[in-house]
Amino acid sequence: MGNAQLINGKCYDWSSVTINMPGLDYLEPTKIEYDGERETEVRYGKGGKERGFGTGNLKHSAKLEMAEEDFDEYCRVARAKGYTNIFNFILDKVTVTYADEGAPIQIDVINKLVLNKWGKSDSQGDKGFNISLEFSVIGGIKLGDIDA
Repeated sequence: MGNAQLINGKCYDWSSVTINMPGLDYLEPTKIEYDGERETEVRYGKGGKERGFGTGNLKHSAKLEMAEEDFDEYCRVARAKGYTNIFNFILDKVTVTYADEGAPIQIDVINKLVLNKWGKSDSQGDKGFNISLEFSVIGGIKLGDIDA
């Protein structure tokens, strides 16, 4: 089962990934990260031994990195939609698809991304500014056909 996705030994890589953001078709992020976590608390019983667990809130987040030129386009689209502050511009959906030639297409969907942090960086040897955008995901993440 571990080799089911391999075609001629090739694994998924950055060239296998397509990122789609409706209304932001020309952006070419250089990195994407997304994750989810659920609060879990172990419950203890007699003798200090575990007897079960309780669960709490789900938390999802996402991060995009891009060139300054792509961030300028992100801001231009926000302004065109009537936003005067980028923190108010909510991305409805980001779709990440990846597949190698001959393999089935994998689709992850990240819903309702609310910006909570941005940053610019440049350092000696870089060829341009790098922008990072960090989001809280309030609409959940779907990995293929399963909620995450």
